[in-house]
Amino acid sequence: NGWENIGLNVAVEEWARSEGILFVDTVPALREAAARGETPYLFDDVHWNALGHEIAARELAPVVRTLLAEPGENSE
Repeated sequence: NGWENIGLNVAVEEWARSEGILFVDTVPALREAAARGETPYLFDDVHWNALGHEIAARELAPVVRTLLAEPGENSE
């Protein structure tokens, strides 16, 4: 079906954690969209189309809100 898991998201997440970098995995949400018959990627490319960007934004928004609500290193 073209959506087989090659594990790249898992590998990137493991690397990010080892480096102390926050990682938000958008793959599950993109797969859910595809399962509903939606197409979050360009037809002839691996990049997201407008729907893919919207899906990623929905996944990232709560994380960004949480980070913005937390006191940062530079807050006084």
